[in-house]
Amino acid sequence: MPLFSKVWMKAATPLNGQAGFRGSAIYPFNPAKINENLFMPSQTSERCFQETPVAPDEMLFPAPATPCHPPHDDDDDDDDDDDDDDDDDDDDDDDDDDSCHPYMWELLEQTPCHPLHDAVQPAISHPQRSPPLSPIVTPPSMAEEVEVVTQPEVSFKSLITLPKKEKKQKPKEKNTAQVIQEACAICQHSYGDGKDPKSTEEWLSCAVCVQWFHECCAEDNGVLDDDGSLTCKDCLFPDM
Repeated sequence: MPLFSKVWMKAATPLNGQAGFRGSAIYPFNPAKINENLFMPSQTSERCFQETPVAPDEMLFPAPATPCHPPHDDDDDDDDDDDDDDDDDDDDDDDDDDSCHPYMWELLEQTPCHPLHDAVQPAISHPQRSPPLSPIVTPPSMAEEVEVVTQPEVSFKSLITLPKKEKKQKPKEKNTAQVIQEACAICQHSYGDGKDPKSTEEWLSCAVCVQWFHECCAEDNGVLDDDGSLTCKDCLFPDM
């Protein structure tokens, strides 16, 4: 970090910063790279269209060719002849007011005149009736014969299979009386002899011929299984 700070103080100078921005036309302003045409409005998207003002009547209907008067019955015209002679000036003013578009009367004739809507009647609340009793589908005799099957409760231990515990067999107790009478089949030392150099070792008997051996003599002249049973060499290879 001290080395980087010293290099940064020498490299980050205003002149180096300005030199880096000269190529991007940001500082100083370079008109050769940024033309004025780039700031002009687009001819396709930003041009203004000249709109001519249109009267609201001209937007709905074309210009009237000749003035039109509403149709009158002949009987009404005969009755009103005397009244028209007295008020000629008033009729001239009314003629200007009666002049309308030729399509106006067609629109008036096609427009239906709806009557007033009927008043909405208030909702009348009726007393609610209790629902009828549901019929009994299953007869009582049938319901008595149906037996309810109850499932036994499943315990958590029954869902897990635990390994079975194997019972360890105790080794057979040695018959000391028989050992005293017999001697080792290999070294010929009897059990409990004071001159026996292997008196501290255990005694093992063959499972076939029932001869007794010191533990080291049994390992050298027989096969000793994991469960402690011994088979001597003479029983394994009787022909030898």
